[in-house]
Amino acid sequence: MLPFPGGLESQANGALILAILAAVIYLYARTLPVSWRRSAVKTIPLAALAWLSFGEGGPWLLTAALALSALGDLALAQEDDDRFFLAGLGAFLAAHVAYVALFATGSAGFAIFVVEPWRLAAALAICAFGIVMLLRLWPALVAAMRPAVLAYMLAIVAMGVAAFTTQSSAVMVGAVLFIASDAILATERFLLRPNALLRTVTGPAIWVTYIAAQIAITLGVLA
Repeated sequence: MLPFPGGLESQANGALILAILAAVIYLYARTLPVSWRRSAVKTIPLAALAWLSFGEGGPWLLTAALALSALGDLALAQEDDDRFFLAGLGAFLAAHVAYVALFATGSAGFAIFVVEPWRLAAALAICAFGIVMLLRLWPALVAAMRPAVLAYMLAIVAMGVAAFTTQSSAVMVGAVLFIASDAILATERFLLRPNALLRTVTGPAIWVTYIAAQIAITLGVLA
């Protein structure tokens, strides 16, 4: 059953289907050499979700976060280049800041942690996970990259905590999936050996959890 009225011919459902189809195509194309076609395919899913948000009159912060994520995908598609990696990191950092502001808008605020302690437990778990990941990554980072990674870690932890102040279970699930995707990406890039067998699993896992996260957040907010 499609999430938006109007069937397959509606712009909203069409944009969502396009995002999913492009994501599936990239899942298989990700092993191909870097090219503008491959980069374009990687950028389409989030660009389609941004268009979906815009077309449905979604909050501008959601549209901005999705558009910034598309730019991040475009940058990260240029693999093995630290300049593009930092550019992608910056785009996603800005996207997470937009998500924090979005989730804070209309949420119950931190007071909900007192009323529903399970939310506080989830938020504390996210903070603890962020600290553990940062401690694990820190020795493997070159000095020039440490400030950017620290800023990004703070932003994504804040995004995860903010998600648990909302009333949307889809947003909360999406935030957790986003954190999981980034944790796998960081592990793959900084901690795994180039010939590690685990890389055959981490690559698809990064992409699947990331796309599922963005779709869950988008539908959670628009619903």
